[in-house]
Amino acid sequence: MEGPSPSLYIKLSWEYSASDINYLVKLAVKRSVRKLRIQTFGKPLELPSCLSTCVTLKSLRLQGVRIKVVVVPPCFRFPSLKKLRLFSVKFSDYESLECFYDRARISNTWL
Repeated sequence: MEGPSPSLYIKLSWEYSASDINYLVKLAVKRSVRKLRIQTFGKPLELPSCLSTCVTLKSLRLQGVRIKVVVVPPCFRFPSLKKLRLFSVKFSDYESLECFYDRARISNTWL
């Protein structure tokens, strides 16, 4: 019998810094997070690179996030992601969105 799946919900105000996000996400990855939800209020967010190699992450929900991506590194993948939910997420351009989505290789997306 499995226990509850580890999950983390991060809701940030305008005062957060990139180091705050990196710390929390690294901690979640270290603890084998399966579900991650990040909600901000429109401030730009750079997804921590440790997310791209997290083999336990099955569900990622981003809400109210602005992702400014110049280039998505080739090594950026979501190896085990099954669900990606994007609510009020803005990308810097269409190519960034397309690249992000292609790298995710997921079975269930909500835009």
